[in-house]
Amino acid sequence: MKFLAGNSLQLLRSGEEYFPSLEDAIASARSSVFLETYIFSTDEIGQKFARALADAAKRGVLVYVLVDGFGSHNFPVAFGNELKNAGVHVKVFRPEIARPRFHRQRLRRMHRKIAVIDGRLGFIGGINITSDYDREFPNTTRLDYAVRAE
Repeated sequence: MKFLAGNSLQLLRSGEEYFPSLEDAIASARSSVFLETYIFSTDEIGQKFARALADAAKRGVLVYVLVDGFGSHNFPVAFGNELKNAGVHVKVFRPEIARPRFHRQRLRRMHRKIAVIDGRLGFIGGINITSDYDREFPNTTRLDYAVRAE
């Protein structure tokens, strides 16, 4: 394997560092955005990213979003049609039609948190598209990380 110069890795601590970096990457995307996330909330962070993804699609960028049907159970209703109308390709992994009794099959979820922009910039880690602030402790953020790889 040959390593090439010009590549970089950056550790992003919590949504405070992750969200602005990912949002800037989506805003500057030229050809493609691939986003997979377990939770895509309908809160202010989710709304911000839904707008950024729709704006990218309207610019002619190919945008693909995959969310988990359990972790993002409100996503299809809140953002699905809006994003599809903007040209975003949206898929829901194992949609939850109803909240039936517990079955082992329901444990098969899509927990990835990955974004790839223009095939040259990637984000991977444990941070979902949801507000990073704990409602019980409003001045503290969740402790989680992501890596930005270029």
